[in-house]
Amino acid sequence: MIFLWVRRVAGQPTALFALALTLLSPTLVGLSAEVRQYSFLLLLCAACLYAFERGLQERSDAWVALSACGLWLALLTHYSALIFAAGAGVYGFWRVFGGHASSPRTKTVWIVGQVIALGVCAVLFTTQVATLRRTGVPAEIAATWLSQSTFHPGTDHFLTFAVTKTIRLFRYFFSHGSIGVLMLVLFLVALVALFFGKPRIQYPRSRAVLLSLPFALALAAARAGFYPYGGTRHDIILALFAIPGIAIGVDLLGGGIFGLRSKMALLLLFLMVCNIFAAPTPPVIRPKNQRPSLMNEAISIFHSQPWPNMNSGSDGSIAPPPAP
Repeated sequence: MIFLWVRRVAGQPTALFALALTLLSPTLVGLSAEVRQYSFLLLLCAACLYAFERGLQERSDAWVALSACGLWLALLTHYSALIFAAGAGVYGFWRVFGGHASSPRTKTVWIVGQVIALGVCAVLFTTQVATLRRTGVPAEIAATWLSQSTFHPGTDHFLTFAVTKTIRLFRYFFSHGSIGVLMLVLFLVALVALFFGKPRIQYPRSRAVLLSLPFALALAAARAGFYPYGGTRHDIILALFAIPGIAIGVDLLGGGIFGLRSKMALLLLFLMVCNIFAAPTPPVIRPKNQRPSLMNEAISIFHSQPWPNMNSGSDGSIAPPPAP
């Protein structure tokens, strides 16, 4: 989906670079192997962007409506989709009501989709987010294992926080310090080219806003104490915008001196280094500790524990949950 979307907005070579980055990022590979929401989140968000772009290019209200469906499902998948929704909303408004000649019907379809998305956000906030915040769990998490990704007023300087955590984020995307910094430089080069240069891309400034605004929103959320910002999976949604930007930077590399094959070979070499010499080294469970008997033992211990406020019997006793 990312390849199809980037090909529509930046051309085939850039889409190939984005595909290689998406397929071989150690962090994305690791998350795709876990039973978590993040791969579904990235899929739905990429589908939303692709359908929106296709809808505008082909003047198809059906594709614009499908884009809205992707947005709704993304919001129901993970909280970080709020950052995507805000960034994509600004970008969509620019494209629908700005330079792109959209029909009144297309504008109506897009507005209805955004209104429903706002409704989904309101329902989730009242039924889940507000309740969760009252428990104090987010504050406890921010003070413990996510403390390095949380802005602490009075002790952190915002500019220093923004720079260091952005570097940490790109290092996290590629599991390598030096190559992560290099990818950040390519991303910044792409933004400068889109804002001030003349790359071979339609509507370059709106693309630059789409790629950069989610980072600004994530930083603002971190500054307000709402969400972590740094090298953790909670910010993996930003990879959806970092990777196309890096791909554009690779396409601009050398001002045309390097050909497509040379750039791809160089990119694959860097990605190979990221996977072979990952730093920090990813968690490893050795084969001797992967035996089914150990997993069965762990599940037995799990089910032997008391479960307060769950599955209470008629006599008030607490029963463990049923075995899977």
